Amino acid sequence: MPNSKTLNNLTWGIGFSLVVLLISSTASYIGIQEQNRHRQELAVTRKIISTSTSLLASLQGAETGNRGFLLTGKESYLEPFNNALESLPKELQ
Repeated sequence: MPNSKTLNNLTWGIGFSLVVLLISSTASYIGIQEQNRHRQELAVTRKIISTSTSLLASLQGAETGNRGFLLTGKESYLEPFNNALESLPKELQ
């Protein structure tokens, strides 16, 4: 039959182990929640970058077409400009 000191040590050991398990589980849960939040923020950031890149390409096309028209007077250079004017409202939404 175990003595009271052994039972006391065993009780403290089990209690300490449960506290460590609880702290570890809580830390894991918080870490998973943070990871999910970061994943959502990353998806939004990627969408913003993609939209910005597309918008920049349209604006550069408009600028190039406008410059070409101003330098040459040929209306064929206005095609990228007109295309950009049509696509910009869609890209800004």
